[in-house]
Amino acid sequence: MSNVSKEEMENARSPGVIEVLKEGASIATNVPILFGLYVIAALANVSSASLSGFVSIIVTAIGTLVAYKGMGKTLDTEGSRVILIVYTFLASLIAGIIGGFATLLLVIPGIYVTLRFQFTTAAVMLEERGPSSGLQQSWAISSGNVWTIFGVAAVFFGISLIFWGGSILATGGISTGTTAELFQGFSNQIVYGSAVQSVLLGPVQLCCTVYMYEAFRAK
Repeated sequence: MSNVSKEEMENARSPGVIEVLKEGASIATNVPILFGLYVIAALANVSSASLSGFVSIIVTAIGTLVAYKGMGKTLDTEGSRVILIVYTFLASLIAGIIGGFATLLLVIPGIYVTLRFQFTTAAVMLEERGPSSGLQQSWAISSGNVWTIFGVAAVFFGISLIFWGGSILATGGISTGTTAELFQGFSNQIVYGSAVQSVLLGPVQLCCTVYMYEAFRAK
C-alpha cells in the first residue's frame, strides 16, 4: 500500500484549465485592489499607445505581488522592488524580441515562445531573479504544462473577442469612409474594447498566471 498522502498526490498533480480559471477568479475577487490597478492600465491604453506598454509592465509587476499575497503566501524578498520592476521591463523587452523574431519565422513558434515566457514577471518579482534568470525560470517551469497555459490563454482570448465585438457594436458598428478613416475608427473601437476587457479580465488573468506559476513551481 502506498504511503503517499492525498495532499501529496494533489500537490504532485498539475492543475487543469478549469481549476486554474476557478482559482484565478477566486483570488482576484479577494484582492479588489487589482481592479484599481488595471483601471490605471486601461486609462494609459486609451490615452497613449506608447505609454500603455510601460504602464502595463509596472501594473503587472505590482499586481503579481498583490495576487501572490492574495493567495495567502508570504513574500521573503529583500531586494528593491524598483530594481525588480526594471528587471521585469528588461526581461519583457527580451521576451518580446525573441517572440517577435519567432513570429516572423512562423506564427506557431511565436505563440509557443510567448507561452513559455509567460511566467517571467512572476519569476523576477517573486524570486528576485534578474532578466535572464527570470526568462530561464519561466521556460523551465512551463515545460510539460504548455497545453494548460495555452488553454487558459485561449479562454481569455475568446472572451476578449466578445469584448472587442461588443465595443464595435456599442460605438455604432463599423464606420464608413476612406480606408484610413475605416482603419482609424476600427482601431479606436478596439482600444475602447481592450480597455474594458483589461479592467474586468486583466486581474483574473494575472491571478491565473500567478496561480499556475506557484503550482508548477511546487512540482
